[in-house]
Amino acid sequence: MDEKESYEVFLDEGIKAVYIRDNVDSHNLPAAFTVRKGGLKGNSRTFKRARELARSAKDFSEALDLWEDAGIRYHYYCRTD
Repeated sequence: MDEKESYEVFLDEGIKAVYIRDNVDSHNLPAAFTVRKGGLKGNSRTFKRARELARSAKDFSEALDLWEDAGIRYHYYCRTD
């Protein structure tokens, strides 16, 4: 698996969420997301900034660090198979 495949940033337009996911270990899949205003946390500028920061990051942990440094609140979860 190359570096590009191991880290993903994607949008869910249905609920206006920016997701980031680390695919390095399929049995331990950490992910995080931030959601846009609409009854949910955040606002449209924060949402756009979260997406830009996530796309600029080299990996999952850097993306979380960038979000934390920018004061972006996010939800973290870890799926185990």
